[in-house]
Amino acid sequence: ILIGGGDPTLTALPAGKEGVYPDPSRLTALADAVRKAAPTPVRRVLVDTSRYSGPTMQPTWDPADIAGGFVTPIEPLMLDGGRKDPTQQDGARVADPALTAGRALAGLLGADAGSVAEGTATPGAAALGTVASAPISDLVEHTIRASDNVLAEVLAREVAIERKADPSFDGAAAQTLVALSQAGFDTAGAQLVDGSGLSTTDRVPAQLLGAVLAQAAAP
Repeated sequence: ILIGGGDPTLTALPAGKEGVYPDPSRLTALADAVRKAAPTPVRRVLVDTSRYSGPTMQPTWDPADIAGGFVTPIEPLMLDGGRKDPTQQDGARVADPALTAGRALAGLLGADAGSVAEGTATPGAAALGTVASAPISDLVEHTIRASDNVLAEVLAREVAIERKADPSFDGAAAQTLVALSQAGFDTAGAQLVDGSGLSTTDRVPAQLLGAVLAQAAAP
């Protein structure tokens, strides 16, 4: 069972080959760890996306933005932010990122890629291998520099999880505003329905935007 831990930078590219993300976690490393821990042949791979909840697409988003390269369904498991070509920042995305990642792992392990499905790991089940993303600070910097919608959405959900709230669109948006308010920013008039700003129903007052930018640019 491949458990999504909220790392959209996971890549199927081999070591030494770079995609769009800094210091990505490697599916090949995970496959190597599984083979060492479980010498018995792996016949089937399931994917566990239970880390996040609610819809994977915000209702106000345009589904055409998946093929357009702007976003992919927000799941806690994906390869290269759901990109079909891991080297293209704004290339087309897949519509089923978690299952795509599961099929890639199945291929590396010699399992049946056609049988990959969703499942849930038993609490306390033995871990056969783990991989980790680059530090959050690096991911935040990349999000801003590349205007990466998927990374922004995932980071917002991780904010919700850290604050013991629901890791959904609603929970992530609400906790982002609460965190800003707690940090001393006036969020009056702000309305968020996602973490990326991709929705046309988001509203951020110029005063709040200016205050955040001023703080970010300060020493």
